[in-house]
Amino acid sequence: MSLLPIELTSVKELFHLSNHKISIVIPVYNVEEYIEDCILSIINQSIGIKGLEVIFVDDGSTDNSVSVIQEYQKTYPFTLIQIKGPSGAAGKPRNVGLQNASGKYTVFLDPDDVLEKDGLKLLFDSAEKYQSDVITGKFIAFSESGFFDSFERYKDKESLRVEKVNFNVKEFIEILQIPNNLCSKIYRTDFLKNNDIYFPIGVIAQDTYFVTRAYLSTERITFIPQTIFRYRVRNNPLNPSVSQVVNLKYFQDFSYIRKELMNLYQEYPKVNYFDVRYYAELRFLLFQLQRAYSISEEEKYKCLEEVSWFLQYYDQVDTSTLDSERKTMLHSIIKGNYKEAVKFMKINPFLFNKQRAAEIFSDKKTGSIPK
Repeated sequence: MSLLPIELTSVKELFHLSNHKISIVIPVYNVEEYIEDCILSIINQSIGIKGLEVIFVDDGSTDNSVSVIQEYQKTYPFTLIQIKGPSGAAGKPRNVGLQNASGKYTVFLDPDDVLEKDGLKLLFDSAEKYQSDVITGKFIAFSESGFFDSFERYKDKESLRVEKVNFNVKEFIEILQIPNNLCSKIYRTDFLKNNDIYFPIGVIAQDTYFVTRAYLSTERITFIPQTIFRYRVRNNPLNPSVSQVVNLKYFQDFSYIRKELMNLYQEYPKVNYFDVRYYAELRFLLFQLQRAYSISEEEKYKCLEEVSWFLQYYDQVDTSTLDSERKTMLHSIIKGNYKEAVKFMKINPFLFNKQRAAEIFSDKKTGSIPK
């Protein structure tokens, strides 16, 4: 059953009046059970579909994802690009989509996520009004068990309840510290292309690098305090997202991207990486290491070796708020006592434990689709 039943009554009504021009880039890989929800959320956008350039880039799907898209192509002028894949992550198909984007603005959307009905209109209106390079809003995370407000832990921050226009990261450091997601943003397309802002290929967390580079490359970021889309947390171990497969490659990619991020912060020295991002990513890394329960003990040792360099910077931040388990794990890795550290790598990533999920999202759960 589709999450978002179509509300429009006719194709004629669907292609109404709008002259807006936004390119939506959607990487696709084996998402047949989710992609229709994504498509319907685009079709139902309050901004209208006429001015939307929707670009699907299939990365070698082996299921019926392409067939679902092709069925909708019979009615809507969607673009489908098929590349030789799988490439290992969403970076390559996103780059292909961006290279083919002709819209004034570009939005990236994952094929298992869904836009809020007014999501694109909120972003587009702000982009046109303020002429920013990047406009970012909020997002809601959801799974089969409910919805989680990703910004709940920041509810007391006045700065995140109001619009903030055309700032740089130094002027509003919180933008680098709040939950960030590639898909809650709209980017001026020529800004991305003129500054050669693309995604690393074949590695997870390439979206983190992309967003950070975009933020550091501009003086014109706008934040709007509205929810733009819903981020799906998959609970299906038979079809996980690439970022849910916590194995050696996951930590190799983490290591690669964090080295690139450190280089970015040195290249654009507006703020210090260790002041604004390191502690959050340290906590996240330890959490992900705990979730690497299903791999062999030999591979666990390799994972620890891969990321130990990153943990060596721990003394540059205050780690007193780490829970005792993670603190013990951290110091065991730093001392090279991997045998002790491996004992903590025991959480099943597909048992969506609410307490653990609160480390990334929030533990506030609602019983209905948030408005």
